[in-house]
Amino acid sequence: MSLLVSQPELEDLLHHAGIKKRRVARVGGAIALCEAPVEPVNSVPYADASRLGDLDKVDAKWGPSVGLWQVRTLKAELGEGTIRDYDMLVDNPAFQAYAAVQIRKAWGGTWNAWATFTSDMFKAYLPDLYPPDPGMYTVKYGDTLSDIALDFNASVEELIAWNDLDSDLIFIGQNLFIEEPS
Repeated sequence: MSLLVSQPELEDLLHHAGIKKRRVARVGGAIALCEAPVEPVNSVPYADASRLGDLDKVDAKWGPSVGLWQVRTLKAELGEGTIRDYDMLVDNPAFQAYAAVQIRKAWGGTWNAWATFTSDMFKAYLPDLYPPDPGMYTVKYGDTLSDIALDFNASVEELIAWNDLDSDLIFIGQNLFIEEPS
């Protein structure tokens, strides 16, 4: 079962967890949309608070990553009420936001603990703050090259050629030429 959270709700969760600056909360919300994405509903992006990740990395020390910000759990902290306690994180968006804020603080007040931040993927969900250059499109979760081609009156083959792609595989945050570059 999915527990879906919208972008404004993500920002509110972060605000209640201690993020006071709106722009910082917006970035954090966009990170969650990249970390725990689901297919958009009526073109609205959501993140899944029930999502488990990094299952292939579970070992004697580490558990899965949990929720909206994919907080990596520690097996030794199970039942301890800490920010890496699986039982506290699972299906608990408010605690997931609290854990994300605490991890952000531990990283010097930046979102650098999340690869979706350091890779700029999150910018796909903040086009008003980070608009793509003219003639470019930023890929979001659920996009396909054929859908993008249809939306911008191009062919998949043209998009592949204009963007020097090896196939029709694309990823969140990728900037694509939607017209022939000059």
